[in-house]
Amino acid sequence: IGINKAIALGKQVQLEEYLKDEKDKLKILSVVYLPFYRAKTAENTPELSMIISYAVDITELKNRETQLQTYSKELERSNKDLQQFAYIASHDLKSPLRTMVSFIQLLEARFGKQLDLTAKEYINFIIEAGKRMDALIDDLLLYSRIDRNLGPAAPVNLNEIMQIVVADLKSLINEKKASIAYDNLPELPQAHTSLIVHVLENLVKNGIKFNKSARP
Repeated sequence: IGINKAIALGKQVQLEEYLKDEKDKLKILSVVYLPFYRAKTAENTPELSMIISYAVDITELKNRETQLQTYSKELERSNKDLQQFAYIASHDLKSPLRTMVSFIQLLEARFGKQLDLTAKEYINFIIEAGKRMDALIDDLLLYSRIDRNLGPAAPVNLNEIMQIVVADLKSLINEKKASIAYDNLPELPQAHTSLIVHVLENLVKNGIKFNKSARP
């Protein structure tokens, strides 16, 4: 087939061909057929002189390509499963979690005067653990969507990012009477603005939240 095709087209042809070796194992070859022509003296028309062919065993390469395609499909399925799980987590887990925290807070508000310091401390542990779990679920949802709608990486000025962070956290900063100081932060050559905002917001928020000073 390869020889006939090369003759018909009058040029080099490359085909994949399959054969079995002496152990009856399938081999995949990349075979090249290259026709050579010479001109007739009388009519000056090309005449086929010879065909040179050579083959390269590409069995291992094709097997690796097949494996990569399989891994790619498995990764795609895994990503879909992760996104589906994150969707379930954000809707089915957050609702009972918020209900639990709300009722604990109501319990504290209604019976707080009757509780000793240890009981109040336990209630506070439950509330804080519930809030942390809520934040973990949000982070899981963000992680599942991290590969979508990010766009290409680009230079990011951290001073501009901090302006966004301070604006987003203005309510918390005012509530805690916090002071945010930054100066001459570097520019990141390759980054995604939304992710950097998320990182710095969490850092600043935790810095305020876990600071015991009257004016963090």
